[in-house]
Amino acid sequence: MALQQSINDTVQGLGFDLVETERSAGGLLRVTIDHPWAPGQPADRPVTVEDCERVTRQLQYVLEVEGVDYRRLEVSSPG
Repeated sequence: MALQQSINDTVQGLGFDLVETERSAGGLLRVTIDHPWAPGQPADRPVTVEDCERVTRQLQYVLEVEGVDYRRLEVSSPG
C-alpha cells in the first residue's frame, strides 16, 4: 500500500489524477494518469506526451529513493 500511496502523492502533486497502477511479474510498472475534472475546464483535455514524460521523470526519482524494484516504468493516459 505504501507504493500506491507514493505514486498517488507524486501524480497528484504534479496536478494529475491517478487512474490505475499495475505491476506485472516481468517487472513492468504501469501508471495511468488523467487530468482532474475542474469547473470551466474542457472535459476532453488530453494528457500529452510531455505530461507523461514529466510524471515519469518524477516517479523514477521517487521509486529510486524508496528502493522500489521494477524493470520498466510506463506512464500513459486512459485514452
